[in-house]
Amino acid sequence: AFQILNGTNGLVAFDYETTGLFRGESGKVRAVGFSTGVDNFVTKNENNESMKLMRWFLDSDIPKAAYNSSFEIRWSEDMFGLTPKNLVHDPMLMHHLLDENSSKDLESVASQYLKANKWGIESKMLENGWTFETIPIDELVYYCGIDAYYTHKLVDVLLPELEKSNLTRVYNKILL
Repeated sequence: AFQILNGTNGLVAFDYETTGLFRGESGKVRAVGFSTGVDNFVTKNENNESMKLMRWFLDSDIPKAAYNSSFEIRWSEDMFGLTPKNLVHDPMLMHHLLDENSSKDLESVASQYLKANKWGIESKMLENGWTFETIPIDELVYYCGIDAYYTHKLVDVLLPELEKSNLTRVYNKILL
């Protein structure tokens, strides 16, 4: 994993799958997805090696993107003790500037701009009585990887849209 990410010269999108919105007493990060837009990698957050990987990644100069970055920042600080360094893009904020009235969830935005098919696991969770704490890790890993992939792809599509709309400065200086 270190080698894959270390060889990355460009943007890396990352995404956490957690057991809840806040760490609280029992909340935790179960999986972390990474995407270069071409290569995708997901790791289970269950041992010291994943802790070392995340601390290295978060503190690296690699340009990072996260969808709803305030969530990823909070979990990075709570679980790994670091604020992500060089977090340069949040497609949710980009989309908000371009269309403040439409849905902001990742699936909806990816569907709108990338014609992505639905990949959510909520229906499977309901069907099987799973929570984010009990969902089988293989299901969670797949979902996490897709989230990271579409986060990266949305940056590629939305950044030129911001530039065309003369919103890049507002995005960089105010929202981000």
